[in-house]
Amino acid sequence: MIDFVLNNVLITTAIISLFGVSFAAILNYRCNIKVNKTKIEHEERKIRQSFLTYSFKILRDAAKELREMKIYGDEKKAFELMAEYNNRAKDIFDSIKPFISKEKKDKLEKQYVDIQEKMSAIQIKSMTNKVHTFNKLSNDDIEIARDVAIKETHLRHELSRIIDIEISTIADKLKKIEL
Repeated sequence: MIDFVLNNVLITTAIISLFGVSFAAILNYRCNIKVNKTKIEHEERKIRQSFLTYSFKILRDAAKELREMKIYGDEKKAFELMAEYNNRAKDIFDSIKPFISKEKKDKLEKQYVDIQEKMSAIQIKSMTNKVHTFNKLSNDDIEIARDVAIKETHLRHELSRIIDIEISTIADKLKKIEL
């Protein structure tokens, strides 16, 4: 009878030990899953934060450069600066396209394409033997070129405004990530 009781106690102890070990293994497994999930989330947050920080820096530098574009001097000097700044603003836009929202990027691209088409038409009219001669341009053509230059300047200011909005959006996202 003692052997029977001892066998039952040993079997009961083995079953309880099996449940204990199984429970510990399940807890260990669940803890490892949570730890790994937390590590992955941390890495994702770190990558997102580094991309946002990089985007913030690129946009901030672009905004600074656009703000420094001040037109001064007589009419001829102002017109030359306007053309130079407008070309540089287009280059800045091309370099920051990945960092601005799709709808704003598409809107700006459409406007730049429209301006480029109008200026190309004027340049084609002014070409004679591969040399620009502005003598052949009518007063209407010169007025169109002036209007296009003004629209391009407004577009440069619009680009600056959009960059400021994107910087603000990125700053808000960075604040949320850090919390």
